[in-house]
Amino acid sequence: MLATVRGWVSKRKRRYKENGYNLDLAYITDHIIAMGAPSQGTTGLYRNPMAKVQKFLTERHGAGGYCVYNLCSEEAYAYKPYKFELVANFPFDDHQVPSLRLVQAFCEHVAKFLTEHPKGVAAVHCKAGKGRTGIMITCYLLYSGQFQDVQQALDFYATRRTHDGKGITNASQERYVHYFARAMRAWPQKRVVALQAVRMEGLGWISESNRGSLVLRCRPTGAPAAHKVATIHISGGGKALAAPWQLEGDIKLEVSRFSRRKKLSVLFSAWLHSSYLESGELTLTWQQLDKVAKLVPKRVELHLTFQVVPDGPTNGGHSAIS
Repeated sequence: MLATVRGWVSKRKRRYKENGYNLDLAYITDHIIAMGAPSQGTTGLYRNPMAKVQKFLTERHGAGGYCVYNLCSEEAYAYKPYKFELVANFPFDDHQVPSLRLVQAFCEHVAKFLTEHPKGVAAVHCKAGKGRTGIMITCYLLYSGQFQDVQQALDFYATRRTHDGKGITNASQERYVHYFARAMRAWPQKRVVALQAVRMEGLGWISESNRGSLVLRCRPTGAPAAHKVATIHISGGGKALAAPWQLEGDIKLEVSRFSRRKKLSVLFSAWLHSSYLESGELTLTWQQLDKVAKLVPKRVELHLTFQVVPDGPTNGGHSAIS
């Protein structure tokens, strides 16, 4: 019964089924493991039981060394370092993106550990061991030189982690792999951009009584979290004018709808990084958005007009820089 439940929770992810084990765990390479969170209590009934993961890593890799990398920011998936031989934490939120500096620090840590433990493994996990785990492992594959092409690295991870080839399915997480590949060639210079206008197509139901809104959040370079900067009203016809808002670092755009009769509901979101934005209009299609609600048609497009601010914040706009 429990094996069936665990199989259902892991969905199309590959499981390790050898030597009496049945774990939500896959070897991406001989030295990199992707796995679901080691869990205790009732959570361990349907996710990887902590004791089983401990036993597996000790038996298979205890002599050569192993390090468990926990990417979860959720308190429910935190555990004491003594649970494993070595633990490293690089937390960020579920379905979100890490800062480029966090990715860099993760890659440096893994590289150092594997250099010191040539026969060791880095066991990486988030909650489900797919999205957040995928972005970090794929970035490491590029960082370590095992792949030079981003799409090849993404496809390799997807094939080794899943049966259906769907590894990183969050558009922004995939976008940030591309960002990191560019950062490896030249670390991005701090860039401030001003969001000047917003326009949406494909959402004809927006009106004065059934309106939409764009919630804007920003995580300046070096800041631990993204904070709300503004809520911009989207009027009939799907148009909105910004203040303009000056932004630097990681930018989250979250489009919602609300009316007098219905509660606020998120339609979709997306993460961008100011250092990779240019002056002019940027169009995000349905495929480039995250967590798109079922009621959103595939013809939807989000048009954003940015202007690069040459010398950073000025008195003429609203700054989101701390």
